[in-house]
Amino acid sequence: MTSAPALSLPPLLTAHAAVSAVPAEEVARLGAEAGRYGAGDLIWQADGEGVSVALVLEPEVSPEICRQMLFVATVATGDAIGALIPPEVGLTWDWPSTLRANDGIVGRIGLEMSETLDAGGAPNWLVVSLKVALRDIGGEGVEPGHTPERTTLYDEGCGEIAAEELVCAWARHLLTWIDTWQQEGFAPGREAWTFRARGRTDGEIAIDRGGMIHRGRVLGLDDRGGLLLETASGMVLLEL
Repeated sequence: MTSAPALSLPPLLTAHAAVSAVPAEEVARLGAEAGRYGAGDLIWQADGEGVSVALVLEPEVSPEICRQMLFVATVATGDAIGALIPPEVGLTWDWPSTLRANDGIVGRIGLEMSETLDAGGAPNWLVVSLKVALRDIGGEGVEPGHTPERTTLYDEGCGEIAAEELVCAWARHLLTWIDTWQQEGFAPGREAWTFRARGRTDGEIAIDRGGMIHRGRVLGLDDRGGLLLETASGMVLLEL
């Protein structure tokens, strides 16, 4: 693990470039568990195909409220990538954590937290992460369209986006949204998440929960990140 001074990050964050094949979120989780990383440590890695980044936080709220951070981070991701790509590219997401560009899967947002709690009932640490396919998904020689459910930002017409640029944009927008969350609660993030959710206005979606398929239109989120779905038989809540 080495520092990455080339990244232009907000002063609250410290960057660490992951030099192994272990995903950034796992490096962050293991480091947080061992006490090597704390609040503000950002671990990132990139190769020719994509970028992986994870931020360690030390929350002061219950695990139930911490779940909201998954959606706050998703909204921040939309803002960060949206600032780097052409406006005609449709950036949406599936509940709870799948990122899409023009309907193709292009990445995911992750959330992990400590099982042990502090004296106030908050997790000792929390890791929020992002993985994005920049180009050439599926390996060398695989043509676009051969994996129709998956895509890359490059294949969707976003041009060449530098991994470092994306990491810095994500970090800035994430801190901005965390501040909004702390000052105003979950409402702004929930509204912004719902606005870009697949299935809100473009027809019903199907969600498999334990072998049971739920079909309906997305209405929004509850305070714990559960999905409110309008189905033919009425509204259902799918818990996170």
